[in-house]
Amino acid sequence: MNEAGTGYGVQDTWYRVRGTGYMEQGTGNGIRGTGYMVQGTGYRIHGTGYRVQGTGYMVQGTGYMVQGTRYRVQGTGYMVRGTGYMVQGTGYRVRGTGYRSP
Repeated sequence: MNEAGTGYGVQDTWYRVRGTGYMEQGTGNGIRGTGYMVQGTGYRIHGTGYRVQGTGYMVQGTGYMVQGTRYRVQGTGYMVRGTGYMVQGTGYRVRGTGYRSP
Protein backbone atom coordinates (compact mmCIF):
# COMPACT_ATOMS: atom_id res chain seq x y z
CA MET A 1 0.00 0.00 0.00
CA ASN A 2 1.51 3.28 -1.12
CA GLU A 3 -0.09 6.60 -0.31
CA ALA A 4 0.73 9.13 -2.99
CA GLY A 5 2.27 12.30 -1.68
CA THR A 6 3.22 11.01 1.74
CA GLY A 7 6.66 9.67 0.94
CA TYR A 8 6.28 6.33 2.67
CA GLY A 9 4.95 2.92 1.80
CA VAL A 10 3.42 0.30 4.01
CA GLN A 11 4.06 -3.37 3.39
CA ASP A 12 3.30 -6.54 5.30
CA THR A 13 5.76 -6.33 8.17
CA TRP A 14 7.67 -3.09 7.74
CA TYR A 15 7.67 0.32 6.17
CA ARG A 16 10.27 2.91 5.46
CA VAL A 17 10.39 6.63 4.92
CA ARG A 18 12.55 6.94 1.85
CA GLY A 19 15.83 8.78 2.20
CA THR A 20 15.69 9.12 5.97
CA GLY A 21 16.90 5.80 7.31
CA TYR A 22 13.59 5.39 9.11
CA MET A 23 12.28 1.84 9.33
CA GLU A 24 9.52 0.21 11.31
CA GLN A 25 9.17 -3.46 12.08
CA GLY A 26 5.62 -4.22 12.97
CA THR A 27 2.48 -5.48 11.29
CA GLY A 28 0.24 -4.19 8.54
CA ASN A 29 -0.45 -0.48 8.19
CA GLY A 30 0.10 0.39 11.84
CA ILE A 31 2.81 0.29 14.43
CA ARG A 32 2.15 -2.48 16.91
CA GLY A 33 4.53 -3.28 19.70
CA THR A 34 8.05 -2.55 18.55
CA GLY A 35 8.01 1.23 18.20
CA TYR A 36 10.19 2.97 15.65
CA MET A 37 13.52 4.67 15.29
CA VAL A 38 14.35 7.86 13.45
CA GLN A 39 17.87 8.33 12.15
CA GLY A 40 19.25 11.46 10.57
CA THR A 41 18.50 15.13 11.02
CA GLY A 42 14.77 14.83 10.53
CA TYR A 43 12.17 13.96 7.97
CA ARG A 44 9.15 15.54 6.37
CA ILE A 45 5.88 14.00 5.28
CA HIS A 46 3.58 15.71 2.80
CA GLY A 47 0.03 14.68 2.09
CA THR A 48 -3.17 14.37 3.99
CA GLY A 49 -1.51 13.18 7.18
CA TYR A 50 -1.17 9.72 8.61
CA ARG A 51 -2.31 7.73 11.58
CA VAL A 52 -0.33 5.24 13.59
CA GLN A 53 -2.48 2.56 15.16
CA GLY A 54 -1.77 0.60 18.30
CA THR A 55 0.29 3.20 20.15
CA GLY A 56 -2.15 6.00 20.86
CA TYR A 57 -0.32 8.48 18.62
CA MET A 58 -2.20 10.27 15.86
CA VAL A 59 -1.43 13.08 13.45
CA GLN A 60 -4.24 14.86 11.68
CA GLY A 61 -4.11 17.47 8.96
CA THR A 62 -1.87 17.97 5.96
CA GLY A 63 1.17 16.32 7.51
CA TYR A 64 3.89 17.10 9.99
CA MET A 65 7.55 18.00 9.96
CA VAL A 66 10.35 16.94 12.25
CA GLN A 67 13.54 18.83 11.54
CA GLY A 68 16.50 19.33 13.82
CA THR A 69 15.27 20.14 17.29
CA ARG A 70 12.05 21.74 16.04
CA TYR A 71 8.74 20.01 15.81
CA ARG A 72 5.90 21.59 13.87
CA VAL A 73 2.46 20.44 12.86
CA GLN A 74 0.83 21.83 9.75
CA GLY A 75 -2.88 21.45 9.18
CA THR A 76 -5.88 21.03 11.38
CA GLY A 77 -4.05 19.98 14.52
CA TYR A 78 -2.00 17.41 16.36
CA MET A 79 -3.10 15.06 19.09
CA VAL A 80 -1.15 12.76 21.36
CA ARG A 81 -2.93 10.07 23.33
CA GLY A 82 -0.76 8.70 26.07
CA THR A 83 1.78 10.11 28.46
CA GLY A 84 3.10 12.81 26.17
CA TYR A 85 6.11 13.37 23.94
CA MET A 86 9.48 15.04 24.10
CA VAL A 87 11.51 16.64 21.33
CA GLN A 88 15.09 15.51 21.67
CA GLY A 89 18.17 16.06 19.52
CA THR A 90 17.64 15.38 15.84
CA GLY A 91 14.40 13.48 16.29
CA TYR A 92 11.73 13.07 18.90
CA ARG A 93 10.65 10.66 21.57
CA VAL A 94 7.20 9.67 22.66
CA ARG A 95 7.26 8.21 26.12
CA GLY A 96 4.88 5.45 27.02
CA THR A 97 4.01 4.57 23.45
CA GLY A 98 7.02 2.61 22.22
CA TYR A 99 8.46 5.42 20.08
CA ARG A 100 12.12 6.16 20.45
CA SER A 101 14.66 8.23 18.59
CA PRO A 102 18.39 7.79 19.02
